[in-house]
Amino acid sequence: MNARAVSLVCVMALLLGGCCKNCEQGGKAAGLKLPAFMVETAAKGTAVKAKLSVRPDGTIRKCSMYVKAEALPDWVQAAADERVGKGEHKEAEIEQYEDGKLVYEVTRLVQGQTVEVAVGEDRKVVYVEKETRLEEIPDAVKAASAAVAGFKAEEAEVKEVADSKEFEVEGEADGVSWEVMVDAAGKVIGKSREVPAELMLDLVN
Repeated sequence: MNARAVSLVCVMALLLGGCCKNCEQGGKAAGLKLPAFMVETAAKGTAVKAKLSVRPDGTIRKCSMYVKAEALPDWVQAAADERVGKGEHKEAEIEQYEDGKLVYEVTRLVQGQTVEVAVGEDRKVVYVEKETRLEEIPDAVKAASAAVAGFKAEEAEVKEVADSKEFEVEGEADGVSWEVMVDAAGKVIGKSREVPAELMLDLVN
């Protein structure tokens, strides 16, 4: 393998129920292109893992890059400090949705609880996601997670968006990792399965 190439783990989340529209995709003669932020972070050596969320028709719904903490702007950490307090750093991520805007996420352990804070380019908090015990999620959410045959829930998170709440239940079915998204009323709003893949970034044109 070329020593000047970078290998990243890329998880292709095949979305079976969606919520967004289309991530940045590239031209004609040049072929398909990843968003600039993914290429830049990989080239700088701050990328850890790439993730593409893809609809059944192949449309890219969301592009994500897990990165080292130093890759996030200082104001993202400051916004997280103000919203949930300081804590042990666990993970950092940069996402781009179909509108082209970037969202910065920082995950940390605060008072024994895993908390994720998402901050937009306008420096406002988009949502807060908190780890929760399976026995604490509403019965309607537990029932809805059965939307995947053979699904066995392993962990759950509650996502606070504006004045509403959504639940993300993660687990396995037949050895495959799944994520089921359910609203507070118990309606399934999305479900996806993970497909391991590999992304190679060639640093030589």
